[in-house]
Amino acid sequence: MAQQTKSAPKTGVQTSKRGSKKRQSVRLDIAAPFELYRINLPAGKDRPPVDHIKVRGVLLNISGSGVLGAVDAELPVDSYVVLTFELNGMEKIERILGKVKRVEKVEHSEYITGFEFIHPVEFLELISEGDREIYDSEIRGFDDTVQKMIAKYVIRNRDKDEI
Repeated sequence: MAQQTKSAPKTGVQTSKRGSKKRQSVRLDIAAPFELYRINLPAGKDRPPVDHIKVRGVLLNISGSGVLGAVDAELPVDSYVVLTFELNGMEKIERILGKVKRVEKVEHSEYITGFEFIHPVEFLELISEGDREIYDSEIRGFDDTVQKMIAKYVIRNRDKDEI
């Protein structure tokens, strides 16, 4: 089934339906720079847990469950990344664990990529017990605090649009 999207007036907030399933969190259209680092599985002597090569992109939208961004690197679906971004002058959000859910090539070297926020516990269960400590210091979850910040951002922008 095709995805249907309805825009809420003046806020850039969208709700989305897929079939009869409603999205459970507000999706906010945004144009903000972000960066990510690929997670290397498994880490090793010659391979750090998180790649040192920074991949830059632009966030297109964000919700409590993930982000959609345009990046200049093709990332494998189901791979893990560490995301860092800032919501227009608000607190910088760093080392958020994400999983690549979809990748669509749109230009020569640009890819629209969907990232799902993953709780660190879920990720740490996938790796060996010996490696957990290495990764645990590198990643954070997209918790309620950040979700509340997004809600404040939505309300602040809606109020600006109404003035």
